[in-house]
Amino acid sequence: MTATPAGAIHPSNDPITHALENQFGLADRVVDEATLANSVARFRERGITLPTFAELADPSRIDPARVGDADPQGPDARNLWRVHWYNDLAGNRVDVPQHVVLPPALTGIESPIIVVFGDRFPMI
Repeated sequence: MTATPAGAIHPSNDPITHALENQFGLADRVVDEATLANSVARFRERGITLPTFAELADPSRIDPARVGDADPQGPDARNLWRVHWYNDLAGNRVDVPQHVVLPPALTGIESPIIVVFGDRFPMI
């Protein structure tokens, strides 16, 4: 366990950290070491692999064989390789994430607003 510097708020007592972790599910640290260890062991036993952050940032680096013939809407661990923005509605890879641009004439805001479709993620 690491010590908290004098005057600093421990992450578990910080209201912003608490809100991010408990209300929004956005923890930026491991909050349960036992659960992490259990997940790692389970993935190892079942041969489940995950893409790297670099592969998620640029899915063109992902070998299509990783997904194989997995049904994009089926409960298949290979769909973890599809959890990125570069999917169409059928689960096929696209070059640009599917989106719509809301123009200033519609929104009343000077800058166009880009809305990326979140329903292109597979069922996992």
